[in-house]
Amino acid sequence: MSLGSRSRGHAILFAGALAAGALGALFDQVTVTISPAYFLLGKGVDAADDLRLAAAWIGFRGGLALGALAAGAGVWIEPRTRDFRWARHGAAIAATALLFACFGGPIMRALDPFDVRADSAGVLSDAEASSYLLVWGAHIGVYAGAVLAVVVALLRARSRERHSA
Repeated sequence: MSLGSRSRGHAILFAGALAAGALGALFDQVTVTISPAYFLLGKGVDAADDLRLAAAWIGFRGGLALGALAAGAGVWIEPRTRDFRWARHGAAIAATALLFACFGGPIMRALDPFDVRADSAGVLSDAEASSYLLVWGAHIGVYAGAVLAVVVALLRARSRERHSA
């Protein structure tokens, strides 16, 4: 690998991490509106802090790793396939993450697998506990969806690489 291609790969990783960090900050602006308790109780944000700013910072940091993962997968796939497109790669990962977030929230709220409602009785109302679960499931969905999309992209590229050899 040449120094130029290595530098390009590092720049792509950095850009991917920053882009996903920005999306994470934006996502957490939506979820903090739905459930402030998720950030106050679940993430340990101090009530004296600016909740929106703290949520944005948490989302930004959370998005960095996902962005680096997605970009890193693209850096690995790009030279191995002829039809690789960065826009398509990013859109597939973002769409899968969003889809999983949309399903993860309602599933978590319906199942309450960790007894959040019972454990938070007296602290959160039923509506607040439901919102907490919705947001928690959406966050799990984003991570699960993004990771699954990256794995699928890597497996597809590996399969195409074997068939073209």
